[in-house]
Amino acid sequence: MSAIIHPKCWALLVLPLALAGCHSSPSVDAKNASPEDVAKKLASSGLHLDPGRWEATAEVEKFDMPGMTPQMRDTITKSMKKTTFATCLTPAQAEKPDAGFFQSKNTACKFDTFTMADGKIDAKMTCNDHQAKQTMIMSGTYSADSYKMHMDMNGNSPGGSMSMAVSTSASRVGACKGDELNANTNTNTNAAKD
Repeated sequence: MSAIIHPKCWALLVLPLALAGCHSSPSVDAKNASPEDVAKKLASSGLHLDPGRWEATAEVEKFDMPGMTPQMRDTITKSMKKTTFATCLTPAQAEKPDAGFFQSKNTACKFDTFTMADGKIDAKMTCNDHQAKQTMIMSGTYSADSYKMHMDMNGNSPGGSMSMAVSTSASRVGACKGDELNANTNTNTNAAKD
C-alpha cells in the first residue's frame, strides 16, 4: 500500500462531520457527492458548528496488511495505538465549512453516502487515487459539545491491501489557545473565544 492514514488524519476528517450537526433539527443526506457538495449542503442546511478548542483521542483498534511480518504489524500498531490532540475551529470555519474542511485537497475522493440527522452520522467515502483505492465507512453520534465516531478503512494498491479500524472521540473544551494541531492555519482574529 502506498500510504497509511494516521489516526490524526482520520480525526481531522471526522471532526467537521461530527460538529456539523451540533444543533440538530435539520439533516443532510447526500449520495455520490464530492466533499464540496457535502460542504455546500451543510452550509445551506441551517446546521451550525460550535467554534472553539476541541480535544480528541483517536485509537487504532485494528491494523492488518497481508504479508506483513508480525513484528512489523506490532511496531506500526503500537506507534499509532492511541493519539490525543487538539484542533481549533474558528467562527468562520464553523459558519461556512469548505471542502478542505472535510478532507485534504485530494479530488479523487467522494462520499458514496453521507447522512447526518438526529444525533447520528453515517458516511461512506471512496478515494481512487492513481492505482490505489481506499474505502472509509464512518458511523457515530454527536451532540453540541462532543462526538464519538468509529471508522473502518480498507485500501488496495499494486503494493497490497490494508485494513484499519479507528475509534475517535472528542469534546469542545473552551476557547482556542493557539497551540492546536491546526493553529498555523488560523489567525488570532479568527480564533473562537469563550
